[in-house]
Amino acid sequence: EEIKYIEYSYTQLFDMIEAEEDTIFQLKNAKIIPDVKTDGDFLMGDSTGIKSFFDFFKPISSHTKIIHKELLLENVFFGAGVYNSNTFYGLPRIIFEEKVTFRNCPQIVFVDSKFKKGLIINLNSKPYYNQTGEDGYLLGIELFRNEIQREFHIDNSTNEGRYIRFLIHNNEVNLDSFGRLYFGNYDNFDFRGNKIEGKEITISSEGEELFDLSNNTFNTAVTSLNLNNK
Repeated sequence: EEIKYIEYSYTQLFDMIEAEEDTIFQLKNAKIIPDVKTDGDFLMGDSTGIKSFFDFFKPISSHTKIIHKELLLENVFFGAGVYNSNTFYGLPRIIFEEKVTFRNCPQIVFVDSKFKKGLIINLNSKPYYNQTGEDGYLLGIELFRNEIQREFHIDNSTNEGRYIRFLIHNNEVNLDSFGRLYFGNYDNFDFRGNKIEGKEITISSEGEELFDLSNNTFNTAVTSLNLNNK
């Protein structure tokens, strides 16, 4: 049976989170589509011109959102939009006071955000939205300059040939429990400039595509690397 996706703008999504009376906000089977008129707080890049790839991941707005509820999102697709050639939409400058969990959400961009009780991303469940976004972007999990506390898990180990791009750059992770980063055969795994502290972390990749694990600092009790890329 075909899934019917409900569409919301980024601003509508966060209005719903604020209006939720429960301590947990849950959303399933939705598309988050940028609205040029209302979603300026979620715009990133440089309207004057992009000089390097990393210029894309600069928040344009200085506004910071604070979320006090636990979030559980399943099969939610975040559209990046194409405002112009130098900007796109994502999730910058957000402080999450409680745990954040994504299940089968294959396009997420977090920049300059803080996760006080953990970030969980699991891409192994079905149904799966699409191979590429409607705006033409390859699906990807992109984390730049975030602070992640307590627990950090990413699992795409049984992705069944679906290509996902993981760009995980310059994040600070402090683990109270163990961390897991599991990547599958077709993933582009780019993990650079991160600082990992606290307890055990395991990084496992079966990838045959682009793989980069460089310039990271591991101050963990145990670090296990299982890299089977060819």
